[in-house]
Amino acid sequence: MKKNQGFILVELIIVIAIISILSLGTALSVGLLGYGNAKSATGRIATMLDKVRVENMTKKEQYYLVIYKENKDYYLSVQTLKDGIKTKTKEEKLKLKKGKISFLDTRGNLYYVSSDSSESNVKEELVVTYTKDTGSLMDTRVFSGSLLGEEEIVRTIFVECNNISYKIHLVEATGKHYVD
Repeated sequence: MKKNQGFILVELIIVIAIISILSLGTALSVGLLGYGNAKSATGRIATMLDKVRVENMTKKEQYYLVIYKENKDYYLSVQTLKDGIKTKTKEEKLKLKKGKISFLDTRGNLYYVSSDSSESNVKEELVVTYTKDTGSLMDTRVFSGSLLGEEEIVRTIFVECNNISYKIHLVEATGKHYVD
């Protein structure tokens, strides 16, 4: 008898089935990775908001949470402003691959945080700070160098990655926040 060196149809179907199962698993894991990145970034922002609020209410200096984008990566930075000079006290990189951060101000304007400020709805940084006495949200025009008269209070922060989105709602009167 001659040895048959070819594939039979059943073997080919089994190989195609195995490849499709592996492809499906890869697609699902990539989707879960985006979910994890968005959830992790949202958690880090919420934690830093709490930290800045407590620092403002307990320490002498005014603290600011600054979120900015540099070289396709987002960063969280806790900064102080003393004699007009910004000083970083803590900084960390957010693990938000292929994601974006945006925010709504008190006037209902939506801005994207990006280092590319060629469009009108893009800001180079998102700045949040709190009052010393009650811990309520405070206007950030002094820190961000905005024009006088512009109110820069953040209402909602959006964290998006792979079509998964989280919202951090900030309550102006109390300074507290909740994640949606």
